[in-house]
Order: sequence, then C-alpha cells, then structure tokens
Amino acid sequence: MTSASSIGTIINERYRLDSELGKGGMGTVYQAFDLQLDRGVALKVLNPKAFGNTETQRLLNEARIIAKLKHPNIVTIHDVGEIEGFPFFVMEWVEGKSLNQQPPKDLPDTIQVIKAILAGLTHAHQKGIIHRDLKPANVLRDRDGTIKLVDFSIAHSPVDELTREGEIIGTINYLAPEIARGDPIDGRTDLYSLGVMFYEFATHKLPFEADNPFAVVTKHLFEDAVPAREINPQIPEYLNELITNLLRKSPAERPAGPEEVLQILETVNGAPGKTPPTSYSTLNLPTFLKDTVKGTPLSRPVFVRRQKELFKLRESLERTISGEGSVIFVSGEPGRDKTSLARVFIDEAQSTFEDLLVLTGTCNAYSGFGEPYHPFKEIFGYLTGDLQTPWLKGKISHEQAVRLWNVIPLITDALLSRGPELFNVLFQPSVLKANAEIVLSSDAPQISKIKLLADRQLEISTEIQQSMIFSQCTNVLEILSQDKPVLLFLDDLHWADPASLSLLFHLGMHLSGSRIFILGAYRADEVARGRSGERHPLDPLLNEFKRKFGDFIINLDKFDHQEGRKFVDAFLDTEKNLLGENFRLDFFRQTEGYPLFAVELLRAMQERGDLYLDDEGRWLAKAGLDWEALP
Repeated sequence: MTSASSIGTIINERYRLDSELGKGGMGTVYQAFDLQLDRGVALKVLNPKAFGNTETQRLLNEARIIAKLKHPNIVTIHDVGEIEGFPFFVMEWVEGKSLNQQPPKDLPDTIQVIKAILAGLTHAHQKGIIHRDLKPANVLRDRDGTIKLVDFSIAHSPVDELTREGEIIGTINYLAPEIARGDPIDGRTDLYSLGVMFYEFATHKLPFEADNPFAVVTKHLFEDAVPAREINPQIPEYLNELITNLLRKSPAERPAGPEEVLQILETVNGAPGKTPPTSYSTLNLPTFLKDTVKGTPLSRPVFVRRQKELFKLRESLERTISGEGSVIFVSGEPGRDKTSLARVFIDEAQSTFEDLLVLTGTCNAYSGFGEPYHPFKEIFGYLTGDLQTPWLKGKISHEQAVRLWNVIPLITDALLSRGPELFNVLFQPSVLKANAEIVLSSDAPQISKIKLLADRQLEISTEIQQSMIFSQCTNVLEILSQDKPVLLFLDDLHWADPASLSLLFHLGMHLSGSRIFILGAYRADEVARGRSGERHPLDPLLNEFKRKFGDFIINLDKFDHQEGRKFVDAFLDTEKNLLGENFRLDFFRQTEGYPLFAVELLRAMQERGDLYLDDEGRWLAKAGLDWEALP
C-alpha cells in the first residue's frame, strides 16, 4: 500500500510489520510487534483514497474516542497515528478466528456468543458509540473462547460499500433499513445487524438473500424474514419472537437497547423452568433510562455575566408558571451567545421547577426551508418518547429524559382526544405505539386507537388540514401544560420553514391562561436580508408578537465595547490565571468581545501551547506570543 507499510519495516520507530493478515478497500491489517512494550499487536493501515485526505484527521479523532472503550468483549485500541498521510490504528492482538470463519457450533453456543456481543455493545452504547458495521467478520473469538468486537465505527459507512467491490455482500447482508434509507441511526441500528447474525447462527441461513447487493437491500427495506422457528423448529418461541423484534424495519419497534435483549437472554438462561418473557416491553422505564445507565454527559456552555438578560427570562418563566403564557425571543449575530444564554437559563429553570418540561426544536438551514414543521416534529418526537438517540448523544440530560418519558400516558390521551390530525404529520405513530406499550401495556385500549389513527387516510384539503394542525397542536400542548408547565425552545428561527412559523404564530396568539413559555432565538441580520428576494417570513410574526407581548426581544447585539471588555475579563477569570492587562487587551482586540470567538480562541491557545499551566495550576501566556499567527 505504501513503502512505509511493507513487511519488515518499523512504523514510528516502534511497530514492526511481521505479516499481512488481510486487505480490503478500507485498508490493510498486519500482524505486528510492539518493540517498546515487547508484545504482539494488530496494526491496521487505512487507505486515504477510500475516504479522501480531508477525512484523515476525523478518522484519527474518532479512533481516539473509541480507544477509551475498555471492555473484555471489545478489542482495545492501543495507539493511533499517521504515516505518510496514511492513518493507522494499533489494536490488541487476538489469537483466534472471526465468527465468519468459525460460527457458533449450536444454539446454546449461539446464545452465549450473542450475550457476549450484547455486553460489548452495552458498554459502547453507554459511551455514545455505535458500531455501524456489526457482522460476523467483525467479531473475533480468541483461543480461550472470549468474544471480541472489532472495527468499532472507525471508517465504516455501509451505504458507501454499495459502490465498492470486494466486501459488498459481507456488509450489505447485515445492513439496517434506516442506513439504506439515509435516516439517522442510533443504537437500535446495531440491534438490527445483531438480529441478522442471530438469525444466521440459529438457522444457518441469512434472512435476506439475493443475486446482487441492491436486491438484498430491497429485501431489508420491504420484506419480512421467514420466522426463524419455521426453518429450525428447535428454536424456542421466545427466541423466535426476540429475533423477529430485532429485525423490525422501524427502529422504534425494536428493543430499546442491548441491555433489554441481554435481560431476556439472562432471565431465561439463569432461571431454568421460568417462563420466558413474551415481550421486551415489560418495564415502566426503558432500560436506557435506568439510573445505572449513563448517556453522554451534556456539554455545558462556558457562560459568564448576562445577569440582566437572565433576570428577564426568569421573570417571564415565573409568570408562565402562574398561568400567564409568555414569549421571549433572543436576537443576535453569530457568536453573540444566544444559544448559551438559553441553555444556561434552561438548566437553571429545570433545577428550580422539578415538574417543568423542556422541549427543544431546532430549525435547520438545509432541511428547514423545505420540510414543513421541522422543529415541531423534533418537539413531538420528545413527547412521544423518541428519546434514546438525543440522550445517548448528550442533547438531553437523564433527568430531562425521565420527565419526558413519564408524560407518555398524558400525551397519549391528549393526542387521541384532541390531536388526531397530528398523526403522521408531527410524529410517527409507530414510535408512540411502541413506547405506550411499554408504559401502558400492549393490550391497553389506547394502543388499538393509535393503530386506527395511524392507518387512517385523511381526505380533506391542505388548507383545512393546516388549520386543524394549528388548533390541535395548541390544544395538546395546553392540555399538557395544565398538568406540567412547558418550556418550548425554538432555536435558529431565521431558518424556520413557513409552516412552522405559521404554527408558532397560532400558538403564540393563544397562550392566554396557559402555562406555556416560548423561548426563541434568531439572527436579526438574516431576517433583515429577507429570503429569496422577498420579505422574511419571520418578520411579520415579530411585528405581531410585539403588538401582543410588547418588549419581548432580548437583543444581544447591544453588546457595546465596554461590555465586551467586561465579558473578556470575566471569561478569562473563570479559571485561575496570571494573564495581565496587556494580554487581556490583545485578547479583546482579537475577539471584539464575541463570546463564541472568545471561547474558541482560548481553547485553541491552550491546545497549541500558547497558554500553559504553572505548578499551581494557573494559566500563563508564553513569551513572545505572536497574535498575528493566531486564528
């Protein structure tokens, strides 16, 4: 592949390449020897042509994150690096074979193998890492029988494999439908691939086979597999049902996480004679929300000052709690701390009011214009219990997720009674149905009603349907707020689609007597420029809200020179330092007091070594600092 990776050469004066173990479109794997630690290792050299040179740093960063996984059922990454533009990863050497070469010998062995894979996936998912390419070739069994997952997330995009030769079928046979559709993925994507492996090991057949990869993908998307028990009658009914659930086309209809699947297998294996569970939907809370399971920690914004603005937000929220619905918009150019102000306020509000429900909808510059109700779909996703992905990614806290989960019975009744036209418009009924079954039980009367509404086809005009959506969305949120106060945070409203702005306007004009607080953020300069040569659709809404709510906009662009310098001083002093007046003046000139720029510049200076810590943990600037060379 390169002169630096031929047999016998030594990489980075440490790793000697002894033999080639395998080669594919992604790169080459070698058996190597670590001269420094006197041990055998596996070394994978990636081919940048498969990803492009611009991807090299991303791949290395991703590998460093995955290297933090420490679990007996996951192959450890010891080191990462780059040689002649080729990223390489040094991994634990496993003396054994892949499950592709040596599959489980019988059904009991299959169950033990699947349990080991689930244990490794549980650890990874708790760290927010998804495998994305789970298949027998990426699972090793060492000489003492230990199962090890390999190639976690690094440099794999199964959709891209459709256009490559070599290992096409090896990946496509285990491809989850959401990947083929280009939909967002989460931990349940790995469960689908695991379901294919479980099916294959238990029946000695793949669930979906065809003459070419595109036909296989079509089967993954649209066909149901023949039940595993029909192929192998020795498979018990509970395993047949479990495999079927793992292979559901919709992620919402699969188990919520590997912990739930593991619980089923351990319950049956650990208690002979005990009746196995007939469904994974048996607990009030899904496993991913148990106290012992931790998601990705929320990233807290660096935030100082803004006490006047926070006071105004607090006042508005307190009026809302007492039954006077409120609206506050935060305006400012990029870097003016709009989102940080909102997040700090939201964190404080959730700590102060234990029953407050926070629902976030973000408008998107790429899909927002063309996708109706984009931010409200995100909001109703939270309300119907689609929480695992945002929780695993650190977008919501564990406490916030539990609060939202616990309102599923209330939101289910509200949607059925006051929001039937919202089905298939603002949320996926399959998500609501799956989560309501967990909370209410699968035979609850609400479940059949959800299914009826999900299957119903409306034959009314778009204009009438939009009017219904506006009124029913408002009604549902009002019902919810009667039980618990609601804070809606709509970010980047300058990118909102027209339908969302119309819905927001209707909701805002009907807040009287409710406990709903609408917090919005937008860029005034984007609104002033208009959209597609016409008046920006947010502009008339702002004018109408001003008539109704008065002074409802917090303008962060009024951040004058003196205030900017105060911010810089306060921000630098959030950590112990010996940074003098000259440094502070130069830092202010470089950032002009913009919070976002200040945060990024300080972080960059610390990472580059322009700032360093003394023995007492205080930040100092290195001598001869060249401000012109800084970003």
